[in-house]
Amino acid sequence: MAFLTDSLRGAIEAVGRLNPFSRGSLAASTALPGVFSHQLALAAYMSSGMLRKVITLPAADRTQKWRDWQADKPTIELIEKEEKRLGLRAKVKQAEVLRGIGGGALILVTAGDHASELNPETIQKGGLIAVNVVSRWEITAEDFDKELASPTYRMPRRFRIDSDGRQATIHPSRVIPFRGDPIPAGTSVSDEEVYWGDSQLLRVFGAVQNSDHAQTWFVELIRKAKLLRIGIPDLLDMMGSEAGKQQLNERIALIASSESTLNATVYRSGTGTDDPGEKIDDYQINWSGIPAFMDAIDQRMAAVSGIPFTKIMGRSPGGMNATGDHDTDNWWDTVGDGQENETRPCLEQLDPILIRSAGAKNPDKVWWLWAPLRKPTEKEEAETFDLLMDAITKLIDTGMLPEEAMSRAVQNLIEERGYMPGLADALAKIPEAQRFGLTSEDDETDDDPSALQAGKEGDPASAGGGTNVPARRAVNDGGVPTGSSPFEDGNKHHWGRGARGGQFKSGPGGGGSPGDYVGRAIGGGRGQKQRPVGDVSPSAARLVKQRTGIDIAGKELRLDHSGIAHAWKNHGPEGKVHGAKALTKGDLVRAATGLNQATDVRPAKSRGMNGPRFEATYTNRRGTMTVIYETSSKAVYPMNAWWVK
Repeated sequence: MAFLTDSLRGAIEAVGRLNPFSRGSLAASTALPGVFSHQLALAAYMSSGMLRKVITLPAADRTQKWRDWQADKPTIELIEKEEKRLGLRAKVKQAEVLRGIGGGALILVTAGDHASELNPETIQKGGLIAVNVVSRWEITAEDFDKELASPTYRMPRRFRIDSDGRQATIHPSRVIPFRGDPIPAGTSVSDEEVYWGDSQLLRVFGAVQNSDHAQTWFVELIRKAKLLRIGIPDLLDMMGSEAGKQQLNERIALIASSESTLNATVYRSGTGTDDPGEKIDDYQINWSGIPAFMDAIDQRMAAVSGIPFTKIMGRSPGGMNATGDHDTDNWWDTVGDGQENETRPCLEQLDPILIRSAGAKNPDKVWWLWAPLRKPTEKEEAETFDLLMDAITKLIDTGMLPEEAMSRAVQNLIEERGYMPGLADALAKIPEAQRFGLTSEDDETDDDPSALQAGKEGDPASAGGGTNVPARRAVNDGGVPTGSSPFEDGNKHHWGRGARGGQFKSGPGGGGSPGDYVGRAIGGGRGQKQRPVGDVSPSAARLVKQRTGIDIAGKELRLDHSGIAHAWKNHGPEGKVHGAKALTKGDLVRAATGLNQATDVRPAKSRGMNGPRFEATYTNRRGTMTVIYETSSKAVYPMNAWWVK
């Protein structure tokens, strides 16, 4: 401690000489004699807690969240394992601290001669043996490039470092320097000082010193406030003899003893004007204004360091309605700027070697982003998710991307963001045809819904027939036949075959396919009974129950002639088309079965004649549709539908 105290005293006395451009006084010389020496910088850093905090805070926040690698999962695991083996994150933080003190570097240790250039292409798995940290005072830069047209202008051609008592030469490709801000050109300092740049420690030293002094003086005031002032008559006469001195010592000891034992002060009071007696007063200090004065000094220190006052002092913001959000946002912007402009270039020099040492197969395709510095609240995460899903829905509506590519991208996004833990493992158990929607949709049969029944792909809308029902519909649709033929006993709705080759249910209202039923409803047919097209899936029933309280478990999905006519009149080709596009006949068939693919459900604004209503939204590669469903004791059927803009 004596060494540190003496060194700090030396730092205080020498700071006027060492400050570039005479930072302590504008009236002094403007020459730039140099920067802190190693011993002086270390002593100042170790002796002042506030100075250490000013230097370490930026370094800690730059590496706090680290970085997110962008590659396939096995490659990411390999790289993260390699970073952990090398202790890279902690060493980058240490190098950033040295940057603040005066400069530091990462030394890349590999097999072979360190004086030769390090070519990333030659690195095999595990080839990066170690990454070590040194300060600028432990390594010497030599032979600076003075060729103005050279890409390495003012850069050293080699470094020297003391290794086991011997001077070892290191090629610049093996040294990753963490340098300070550039020193203005034209200053009369050495090439090495220009190379390492300005020191953050030197820049904030004066402001931190003032803050430390203010704290020291305040502590002395507190000590002084405990003092007693004792007035003793004829004090000089008493000091004139040994007996008087003895009497004075005994009297003061008695006063101190009474304060300690009795928590009271005992003294001799006067008897009159001629005998004033002893007088004891507490030391009076006017405390008003002192806290504001100290805050002003600390705020200037915060301004010089670039760290918000609330951050560096660990205090809540002052003032009415102050939240500190503005200061926090500014600080994270500052940290992000430092990450991109100072830390990232250093890491990008290391990454080609690190990735190959990790054993990645395609190193040129691996990249990374800084992890978010600020963790959002649950409300902010929910709002972000909602906005993200809305943007994805709009992108799907454009039809610009293939469904498989879109499915893969969205699933990867949800997994990377951590919105649904366990989703990747669950999806891995599902066949790709079902997971990514690889089966074809019925985009070309909209104008003739009956073709859905007679065509080669079956009827994905009704999920009641056909021999090639898409897997995604087959999972959700309870009305899929289970027999060897789509018209055998496995179809509990007892579908028959109509004149057009479609399917129908026997009974009043005529035969034919669901497309025939839609055609009659659009044409003004009356008295038709509802047509079953499937069952409500258990997952859809649970969703509706959770969102609306309406129980539709075990009910049939049906077509209703009045609902079809209403939707066609308002949102068909001849209607006002309130949605993004006009409904087709095929859309009206799919409106019923779309409930089993619903992604959002909410209560309806009105109640139906036969039972409660609710709204549901489902999405396929043609877009997003909103459907209003009405319920009865046995069935659920659409009463209106439109494509969402």
